[in-house]
Amino acid sequence: MESALGRNKVKIWLLQIKVLYICSIRLKAGGYKNYHLGMKVTEQPMKYGNIHLWKGCYIGINAMILPGVHIDEGAVIGSCALVTKDIPAWTIATGVPAKVVKNVEKPEIEK
Repeated sequence: MESALGRNKVKIWLLQIKVLYICSIRLKAGGYKNYHLGMKVTEQPMKYGNIHLWKGCYIGINAMILPGVHIDEGAVIGSCALVTKDIPAWTIATGVPAKVVKNVEKPEIEK
């Protein structure tokens, strides 16, 4: 997936494809850094960044993922979470802003 915002080009990476998301999530590859009182909206500084979603991560309904965030393998993002920082592998993160609340055991693959 690629998104072009203005002159800058950002990418949303779905790494190794198996990402489960429930309907209505928001992947924001660009947005305002800070709001400066008295400045026009068109003059506000912008922040752009790639979003990396690793295989086996789950993203709940109405979750929002901001620019520059990496969600590692097997991570679970709760419903309505606002992900502002990287989420490590095999954890559950929820809240506004999203924080890791629990570690999850990595499943053993039988051969």
